[in-house]
Amino acid sequence: MRRLRIPGLILAALGLSAVFWRRALSTGEQTGFGDWQFFHHMWEVARVGILRDGALPLWNPHHCGGLTYFGNPQSQAFSPLFPLAFAIGTAWASKVFLVVHTTIALVGAYRLAESRLGVRPLAAAIGATIWSLSGFFAWHGGGGHAAFLPFAFAPWALCAVGRVRDAPRAAAALAAWMALCLLEGGVYPTLFVGVLVALDVVAASARRVPARALAAMCGGALLLFLLAAAVRLLPIAVQLGRSPRPVEGLDTLGALEVLDALTVRAHAWRVAGHRYVWPEYGAYVGWGALALAGAGLLVAWRRGHLERIAFLLLFVAVVMGDRSDWWPWPLLRRLPVYDSLRVPSRFLVFVTMEIALLAALGADGLLGRSAEAAGAWIRRIGFGVVAVGATVLALDLLHVNGETADLFREPPLSGAPGKFHLVGGAQYSRSYASFPARELGTPACYEGLIVRPPRGLRVGDVAQARVLPAGAGEVRETGRTRDLVRLDVDLHRPATVVLNQAFDPDWTTSSGEIETRAGLLAISLPAGRRTVRAAYEPWTVLPATALSLAGWIAIAWLLVRRGSGARHSRGGGTSLTVP
Repeated sequence: MRRLRIPGLILAALGLSAVFWRRALSTGEQTGFGDWQFFHHMWEVARVGILRDGALPLWNPHHCGGLTYFGNPQSQAFSPLFPLAFAIGTAWASKVFLVVHTTIALVGAYRLAESRLGVRPLAAAIGATIWSLSGFFAWHGGGGHAAFLPFAFAPWALCAVGRVRDAPRAAAALAAWMALCLLEGGVYPTLFVGVLVALDVVAASARRVPARALAAMCGGALLLFLLAAAVRLLPIAVQLGRSPRPVEGLDTLGALEVLDALTVRAHAWRVAGHRYVWPEYGAYVGWGALALAGAGLLVAWRRGHLERIAFLLLFVAVVMGDRSDWWPWPLLRRLPVYDSLRVPSRFLVFVTMEIALLAALGADGLLGRSAEAAGAWIRRIGFGVVAVGATVLALDLLHVNGETADLFREPPLSGAPGKFHLVGGAQYSRSYASFPARELGTPACYEGLIVRPPRGLRVGDVAQARVLPAGAGEVRETGRTRDLVRLDVDLHRPATVVLNQAFDPDWTTSSGEIETRAGLLAISLPAGRRTVRAAYEPWTVLPATALSLAGWIAIAWLLVRRGSGARHSRGGGTSLTVP
């Protein structure tokens, strides 16, 4: 029966997710609003690069005057879902990306509520629905924060921690989910879920789960994560070392503003007194969910799930932001890497998750009271009341947040390839996502990285390479891919060939020496006639790829192996799950 229930659960979650994103799906090949243009662009860089050049591009010449693609934290070409772009195109693939992640979030939250809280299936379904269809996912998914969608993996990471009785498998599962976050460009999800997992491990140790089992799981998970995610970690670390990303995180929210974020059905785009727009704060779950979570507080207290109450209070405090030097948010930002985070309200993702889990406990408490009733008809009435309430709650979320997610109204990707050159004024252009297919670039930057393009970039259909000083010779471009430029150079005397793109130290040349000229990529050459091959070849590619392959092989082996861990899982051992 259980084997049939799991496929049924997945199909139900998939159907509900499709209904949630119905408005995005109904617009066909139209692209998304806001940051979606950036992520459509990033997907197109990889898709077009593979189709035209035969390899995943390491460099993105279409943005910011040229910058690394391999070292960009938000590159999503390493996602297991990226190949969809070849089958159905980038716009459709992005919408399937939304549906699949909502499905993963629904099933994961259901499994977490059922296994860790021990609630009934209906109660678990209520909690999963509240979190996965919340305004947080509607605003961030609909508005183009595609790199936030890996937050869907958070409950699965907690499920892995809960299986500490089999430390090797638990470590492998936890590492896999965390590595997937980073492979999908989810820098925020990776760092935030890391905090969530750390808190969960602390809570487990407080419940006297054996320290040896926890240490084995945590140590193994960390090692496997570092290996599996190396293809992202290593190039990102190099890039951030060259271009640090210090940012201010000074936003604050009051308690009533947090309540508004969870209950306001519609809000003006701007938020008075704050630097960010409403999509950074909107996380609608509704009063019904809060009421059910309120009942769940009592159930959590009685059943000993005190960590759920503590986590909710802590995450609300984090969302409130920079209220004092010793408030959770500024303390978190003192940690390495976390100082590059901004917008504390993004922790609403875990506020809504804790509300959802408490709501599941509240619903289970109501179902439990019905089950204790003397008559069967009373039990049926109790179940029916909870089921009707769950349906009303789900319909409300589908209506309010489904409308919020109606942001795919921008033009489809279009255009034929031409001669590569830069065009101006394209930072928020509706045609920006089509630049890779059209072989266009822009000096404008819309980047999470702190990157400033060289001032000397030339806009327009002009030669992309020139000789300095003028009159020292001639240069002609004879071929170009994302990572390679071929030049025919004829110099009367030693000179410099300057390319119309930004400098990066990982560019190499087959002749002469790579240098920078006012931030532009340049090659100093002796006199004579020659063919020059300039290629972007980051040293991190081979070691990062090899480490990741080793990590995923180890994870796969640990997950499928049969041995002592499998016997322990059937016969006892240490677990955080509720029987």
